[in-house]
Amino acid sequence: MKPRLLIGIGIGCLVSALLGAVVLVGGVGLLIYSYALPSEDVLIEVDAPIRIKEGDPVSLIVTIENTSDEMQVLDSIDISNGYLDGFVMDDIQPGVLDSYDIWLLDMRNYTFLQEINPGKTLIVEYRGTAVKSGDFSGDIDVCINSIEECRRMPLRSVVDE
Repeated sequence: MKPRLLIGIGIGCLVSALLGAVVLVGGVGLLIYSYALPSEDVLIEVDAPIRIKEGDPVSLIVTIENTSDEMQVLDSIDISNGYLDGFVMDDIQPGVLDSYDIWLLDMRNYTFLQEINPGKTLIVEYRGTAVKSGDFSGDIDVCINSIEECRRMPLRSVVDE
């Protein structure tokens, strides 16, 4: 075989391998970020402080209203670590069953598995302290009925010295 032909075959194999890797990584990324939205029969509201002082108490409140005729379940709430970096959350009500980092998404998961009866409202409150000054932002995912049915909303709080 001629050297040019071998070089051409080698370059073709390299390009094919690189394209395959891009498709694989892109597919995994889409899998991670593809959430089905919870039913429209669930209303979700997030109340976070806009501006507070370092050392002050902080309260992040998530209100979930079940407007359907069927029971819904708060599976979990995920909060971006970029937002949590400014705070120490030391009390969460109702209590969490489990909490762990989702390193691929740079988020913290709080698992509740809390039932919400038809026509009822569940209030989840994260209480803590602002421990670092800065502009803290990220997302909050509220997952209803499963970890795949999440509604994502932005969070932002500024902590002054």
